[in-house]
Formats: sequence, structure tokens, C-alpha cells
Amino acid sequence: MGKRANRRPISSAAKTPQLEIVAVLGVGHGGAQLDQELAICRSALLYADHVTLASPRLFALVAAMGIVSVTPQTFHEVMNRALRDGGDAMREAAESTRQLGEALDAFPSRHELIPAQRREKASLLRRFDQDLDGLRRTARRSISELGGDELILAIQEGVLTLEPLVHTEEEFDDLPTDVLLGRYVDIVRRSLAGGHKYPLFDASTGDLARLGIDAGYFTRSEATLARSKNAAAGTGFIDRLPSFPFADVSEVLDIRQELRAPLGRFRKAVSGLSLGVDVSPEDAEFSAVLNARWIQEVQPALDEIEERIQQDASLRALTGKFTAGVVDPLKSALPAAGLGSLSFAAGVDTWMGAAAVIGAAAAAPAVKAIQERRKAMRDIEKQPYYFLYKTEDTVRPRELR
Repeated sequence: MGKRANRRPISSAAKTPQLEIVAVLGVGHGGAQLDQELAICRSALLYADHVTLASPRLFALVAAMGIVSVTPQTFHEVMNRALRDGGDAMREAAESTRQLGEALDAFPSRHELIPAQRREKASLLRRFDQDLDGLRRTARRSISELGGDELILAIQEGVLTLEPLVHTEEEFDDLPTDVLLGRYVDIVRRSLAGGHKYPLFDASTGDLARLGIDAGYFTRSEATLARSKNAAAGTGFIDRLPSFPFADVSEVLDIRQELRAPLGRFRKAVSGLSLGVDVSPEDAEFSAVLNARWIQEVQPALDEIEERIQQDASLRALTGKFTAGVVDPLKSALPAAGLGSLSFAAGVDTWMGAAAVIGAAAAAPAVKAIQERRKAMRDIEKQPYYFLYKTEDTVRPRELR
């Protein structure tokens, strides 16, 4: 799509309340890969204005991001985090870089250096720069291996915030389990308690929320329940698009930009639909309810849009025939009317006379066809699920279109 430079927020906070999703993933997923975080983020980013992603598996990504963007002011903090949270390759490189940094810090101030110290410091500085460049390369490789490149793209666009649940000064491996679980439970509690954000949970977090609500440990207002249903339904319908699992975040960000108005209509449809769902989003039956709504309402609407688009294709072909029907007579009518050599220099009055000779009525079918096509497309684009149709059409592999 290639339109990153023109991307703007979906809506203006000064005019319209932002739809902010807080997506919380459980601690039991296992492994350092961020596949699950990416999956929940793609649909959340497409549906919401802003997403906060909370997951204990983000700590290594945050450490690597710090190295890539390290400054003299953040050097020691970043190196310490890399030594704690980075993989083996990153830890080894970070230790070497940290030692060189400490050796450079040990030199006297610049005006106090003797010539031998200047030469030694210059040599150490060259080694330090080389080590730091190597460490940055290691960090970028780690980010890619984790699957974090796409998350960083969304962060740079200002639409994603990370909540790793592990603080800067802590080491994940040494963090007591009860502390990490306590923070995880706390963010679930805060997500359910109220505010204006839309909670979105993975399966294990949904189970925790359901058990906590049933036991009275968590409380949730009716407004928060409605927002939870809305987020789960909106992202759930997006996830049901056949090609969407293969989309990347860059495509998602471009679709946000291009389909702002259709997204608003889709959100309105989801809001009305989700209010009619009696089960909670963390309930196992919620997915079955969404499936039923998809089959009964969404898929038929998408099929109807597809049918109308195909009709529009026929209309475009018809428009082309009408246009040819106007152009061909013009080619013969001009010489027949003695206007074969007519030029713009002849003046407006002469040209208007020529149009009268040929007969303006000949253009009427083409004009009418074009008007009908434009009206048909406007009607199609105003359908509540046109957003889903166009998203699928955009991300579908070219060979399948």
C-alpha cells in the first residue's frame, strides 16, 4: 500500500471519544515468541484507535528495543536490562559493551587527559562504538526472532503501548511468581473495574476474569461489560475473515487510514449487535454466539455486497459501451457537419454549435450510466459490513482475487 507518510489517527480526541482496547494475555502461554500477542494486536489495532498490550512475554522485546534506541543518558539502565532479560547472545555482547563503557567513564575529564591517555581513550572509544553497533545488530535480530518488528511499527505510529508487567530494574527469571501473578491479576481487575477502555482477553485471562467475577473477587460495571462484548465481537468478526490471519501490521495500519468512514459504520453495527448478546465475552459460549451471528447476519451481508460489486462490474462494462457509442458517432459526425478541421481557436460559440449539430442527447446514456454506477458504489460503501468486505479484499493474496 505504501502510504505510511499520510497516516493519521482514525478519529480526533477533540471531537470523538477514542476507542481504546486494553488486551491482556495470560502468563501460561509459554515460550518467548510473540505470535499470540501479534495475533490479538492485529485485529485490535484494526478495530480500535489505540491498543495497550499487557503480557509478561514482552520483557525481552522491551530490553532489545532499549538497546536499539540507547542514548548516553540511558546507557547503564539499558545495559543492565539487557544483561537481565536478553538472550545468551545479547547478554554476552551487552557485558562486553558495558565493560568498555565503564572503562571510558574511568578516564579523567577531557581537559585533564595526558597525551597517552588521549590515545588510549580514542582506541577504547573505537572499540566501544564497534561493540555497540554489534550489540544493536544483535538486538535487532532478537526483535525479529521474537516477532516484534510489527509491534514496533505500531508503536512508532503511536497506536500501541506495551505493558510488560516486568519493571525496568527487575529480572524476569528471578521475579517471584506471586509478584508477577499479582501484577497480572491487578491489570485484569483494573480492566474490569471501569474507565473508558475496552477490555479484550485471551482464553486463559478470560477464564481468570470469569472465575474472579463469579467469586466476587472482581467487579464489573454494566458499561464495562458492554465494552468488553463490543471489543470481543468487533475483533472476533475481523479474525473470522479468511485472509486476515495472513495480514501484517503495515497492512492493518494502511487499512485504518483508508477505511475510516466504513470503520465507523462497522463499529456502530457491532455495538448494536453485541448489546443483543446475553453471554459474557469470557464465557465459552460467546464464540458460538458470534459464529451464529456471522452465519445469520454477517456472511449474508458480505455475500450481498459481493453480488452488488459484481453488478457494478457489469455496470462499468455497460458504461464503457455507452461511452464508445458517443465517441464513435463524434468521429463521423464532425466531418459530416463540416467541422473536421475545427480547433479550439474557433471559439466557444462555434464549439457549442458543433455540440448542437451532433446532438447532446447522444451522451445522455453514458452520463446516466456513470451516475448510476457512482450512486451504486456509494450505497455499497454505506453498508455496515462493507468494512469487513474491503478488508478481506485488501489482504487477500493477489492470485486469489
